[in-house]
Amino acid sequence: MSHQAAKALARKMIEIASHATKESNDESQSPTSFNMHDDITYALPSEQQKAIRELSQQLIKTSKATKKISEKYAFKTTRKIFAGVISADTPSVDDTSVEIADAMKAMEQYEVEQTVYLRVRGLRLAQPLRLGNVEFVMCSAEVADKHIADIYEKIGLSLDNGDQRLSDRFAEYFSYNCLAITKVVAEPLKAFERAHDETRRSLEILRFACVHTNFGRNVKFGLDGDQSLVESIAFVSSQEAATGDFNPEGMSLPYFIDTPGVASLDRIGALKLAGFLLEPNLSQFKESLLRAVHWLSSAITQSEKENKYLHLVIALEALFTPPKGEPISNTIAESTALVMNKTLSGRLQIKALVKKCYDTRSTIAHGGKSPVTDMDLGELTIIVWNVIRALLDKTDDFENQKELRSHLENLKFS
Repeated sequence: MSHQAAKALARKMIEIASHATKESNDESQSPTSFNMHDDITYALPSEQQKAIRELSQQLIKTSKATKKISEKYAFKTTRKIFAGVISADTPSVDDTSVEIADAMKAMEQYEVEQTVYLRVRGLRLAQPLRLGNVEFVMCSAEVADKHIADIYEKIGLSLDNGDQRLSDRFAEYFSYNCLAITKVVAEPLKAFERAHDETRRSLEILRFACVHTNFGRNVKFGLDGDQSLVESIAFVSSQEAATGDFNPEGMSLPYFIDTPGVASLDRIGALKLAGFLLEPNLSQFKESLLRAVHWLSSAITQSEKENKYLHLVIALEALFTPPKGEPISNTIAESTALVMNKTLSGRLQIKALVKKCYDTRSTIAHGGKSPVTDMDLGELTIIVWNVIRALLDKTDDFENQKELRSHLENLKFS
């Protein structure tokens, strides 16, 4: 940690504080933002208010604690120091820099491990499943009691002497639900952000697997609160009849994974994808595969057909986008064909289909009328899934997309 960096931030903080006033009725001044925190009340022009937020972000970066500390935590810390600067008759750069240095050191050395529990809707497991850093478990009453007891032990309370309302909330959240459990070294809010992100990426891999095992079925699962889990129900009536509880997608089904299901995850490469999430230095090629899985998953969770279609094409772009200057649609169409098929006739057929898909994508993106049918979506989903599956077998062959492009170029002339 640099003391010079702390002094630079201290000077900036003192300069910002020079614009603060207890109250301002002067309409000629720039708009102000009133603040109450740490036993002080003051007004600060909006430009300086923004500068305080930027300074708190610099605090995280300088302390090299971006994985441990959230912006909200850093902002709260910054404002506490800022309150002391405003309260001082003559703020000292040296004293302020010491406070900032201490805050950065505390951020850098933060070592508390948090256990984050996130409820997952629509996922049913016959046994615990670990994907990346996330463990998915079904919580029977017995398993729920175990986790609740662990929480009470950590906070230093016994179940007998604990808050009954807290215990009831835990029981409601845990019992008979699927939970994603992640252990993260970070302050609580940052721990939640990281656990949410890691769980989301694991669920994306499960959606990739679900395409293979449940294609054509209305299987929905996701984190508690995801809008994609909301059912679209209508009542349809005419002179002939009335239909109640009408859902165009059909009944929503959970995704059930048992022992054969785990074997299927392994067979199609889903567990291999999950292994990428644990690698500290992921190759560009593996990153592109995870991005493609993300866009495939995002397509599945969209409600509008056009959005589904766009996201599926973006999944192919994540894998095959050419260098600047080369035609995108032709490169993506050729690359897809070369990966998916080994015969000339088969490749030409796939190339023509993907070029048509890309033309449809361009029409949708630029506001044109291009209705997307269920068959269009089904074909494109199968193409994207098979491309990802085929490239998963090549992760030891390529480090980046440039090497992949070179390999595909050689295939064209072989």
